[in-house]
Amino acid sequence: MTKAYKIRNGDGLFSTGGTHPSWTKKGKTWGNLGSLRSHLTLLCEHWASRAYPHYWRKDTPLPAHPYDGCEILTLVLQPAATTPIEGELVERVDKAITKLSTGYYADDPDYQAAAKTLQAWKDAR
Repeated sequence: MTKAYKIRNGDGLFSTGGTHPSWTKKGKTWGNLGSLRSHLTLLCEHWASRAYPHYWRKDTPLPAHPYDGCEILTLVLQPAATTPIEGELVERVDKAITKLSTGYYADDPDYQAAAKTLQAWKDAR
């Protein structure tokens, strides 16, 4: 069972990650818990270094941490369906042959050799 992670705020938007995260409908997806933890560490260090001067000035409140009130959303990824790749692959090969055989690529022997290789693969099917 594969898991992925997102950070969601109270408005239902997702963090884009980085040291200055913004909030979008899609956001960033971390592929493993270690990557998410690394991001959190980086952001905490960055926030602390930027917040430090405010803390010592008594007239300025400590700024909020960017992830105050957020939650980690754990996604469990599982295949919904499987489809043979053959049809899609043949379609992509056809497009590549067309691209390599025309226009800018038409006069280049390396590209023509690549087009012939793809055609030979297709013909062998």
